Amino acid sequence: MAFLSMNNEAAVKLKGKPEAIYNDRAGNIDGNKKVFIPFASREKMNALLKKVDNNRSKVNPKIYDGDVLPTMPSKDKFTNETLSLLIGKEQSFRENDFNIHFSKEHGANLLVTGKNKKEKQHIINLIGLSLKNTKYIENIYFINNDFNILTNFSKSTIDIFNNEIKNKSVIIIDSIDTLTTLHPQVNYGGGFTMPGEEVKLSTADKFKELLENGYKDDIYIIIFIDNIKRTKQKISEIIELFNYRLAFSLGSDLLTDFLDLEYNVNLASLKNNKAVFSNVLTSETIEFKLFKANND
Repeated sequence: MAFLSMNNEAAVKLKGKPEAIYNDRAGNIDGNKKVFIPFASREKMNALLKKVDNNRSKVNPKIYDGDVLPTMPSKDKFTNETLSLLIGKEQSFRENDFNIHFSKEHGANLLVTGKNKKEKQHIINLIGLSLKNTKYIENIYFINNDFNILTNFSKSTIDIFNNEIKNKSVIIIDSIDTLTTLHPQVNYGGGFTMPGEEVKLSTADKFKELLENGYKDDIYIIIFIDNIKRTKQKISEIIELFNYRLAFSLGSDLLTDFLDLEYNVNLASLKNNKAVFSNVLTSETIEFKLFKANND
């Protein structure tokens, strides 16, 4: 083998037996480890292998299968002192818990999109489990605009934006696609008013104000989009107020744009309960697997 990857030609510099290179970084230079492999005759090989086996630590090897979904943890695993959504495990050998941590900062809202209704229902269930077991959030407002979604949340209406919303609250909208009352309006900010005339803010104005400043009162918003290609343009004026983006069951052609990634970042299409999270503010991108439902 002349090279390990296009930018890693360390193997060319080897002087021959017993020199070798072991690489555990997909051929990247930082994974090179120079090793020496001593010769052993066939007659002595079995005895040497038996000696190695007797001296090695007795551990059960972990076999990683990236297609196997992680098991749903017990409810106490979801309990936390901050607003954090536990919905799966990272797509890696270590399989660390995947949490979405909401920071108290501008843009701390979550935008979710995908085309699979079953996975969407499952994600809403996982979000609900996290929220109901947190000691941080005191109020959950659920606006049901996708009538295929079933939930145990108490349902609210868009009239909540015309009233005072309590601190430490989360607002979930299961589909904003056809919820035009909340879409950006031509007369944002009340439109033209005569001097001395009272400015009348629309529901869309109040919704945008909450997206911009809700974090100051620990109010956070989670919105689902069913058809991102069609709807993104309709809500383009407020989409920048969502630093957190989560995609599932989505083609690679839409991923880069939705997650606000550099165009030289290539992600495969998402399917089979695989998802990607992006923090637009930090450019952090995490691929993860959803917990499997109890009935899967």
